[in-house]
Amino acid sequence: MTSLETAAIPPNIAAQLPSVNFGFDELKEKMAKFTSAFDEFIEKRREKALEARTNFARDLADLNESQKTVKKNIEHYEHEEMKIASSTSLAPALSLCLFYKLINITYVDTEKEIKETADLEDEISTIKGQKATRQAENETLSSQIREQSVAISKKRAKLLEEKQALASQANHNQPELAFWEDYLGLRIEGAGRLDHVRFIFTCLDESDPEREFEIVVSVESRDYEIIGARPKLDDVTKARCLETLNETRSIAKFLKSVREEFKKSVKN
Repeated sequence: MTSLETAAIPPNIAAQLPSVNFGFDELKEKMAKFTSAFDEFIEKRREKALEARTNFARDLADLNESQKTVKKNIEHYEHEEMKIASSTSLAPALSLCLFYKLINITYVDTEKEIKETADLEDEISTIKGQKATRQAENETLSSQIREQSVAISKKRAKLLEEKQALASQANHNQPELAFWEDYLGLRIEGAGRLDHVRFIFTCLDESDPEREFEIVVSVESRDYEIIGARPKLDDVTKARCLETLNETRSIAKFLKSVREEFKKSVKN
């Protein structure tokens, strides 16, 4: 009822009209609480996204490097093992040759033959020892591969747990988001990436209350960034809104300033 309509009512009738309590104080208190909770949620979500992406990229790079090294070592040891096996297969023939040589050649210096035989036996023992060492190293590398696989499985499980926790938090925030949509004409959605948030405003254009005005904000780094706006805002306007957000870290003040800029664009 306008002030002119109220003035037209006689005093005795106006005194009988019921007073209406719109609950603006309660609404203001709820908005303040939700703003604080939403700011904390956005900050935690950004930090977790950065930490998870950084850790995953580092672990993936370490794993790839480790797998390359392990594969290279395994190929090297398999090649060495083939050489050792080839050398070992000649050992019986060499021993038999030495036996006949000792019997048939009676005029050769005995001490020289004994020395050559000992050298050959030592070489055969060395080759067998190298083969055993290579087998042990292969077993060690296989064990390392199994440990890396277990570590990767644990990291994937941790990432899944964090994803489920974020989904649970999002469900918890649905009532508060509904409050903002119903009373303030504001809708908050994802923008196709984990670290991008889209804010959609309505009830700004009196000729078309359902017309949507939107702005997309990146929370990837500590300083927020405006990715896009519809209708477009000039660079000066976006810089002014971002300065308010990055200095105060207040989503409520930022949304208020963006809403005012969109209202100005409608009037112009």
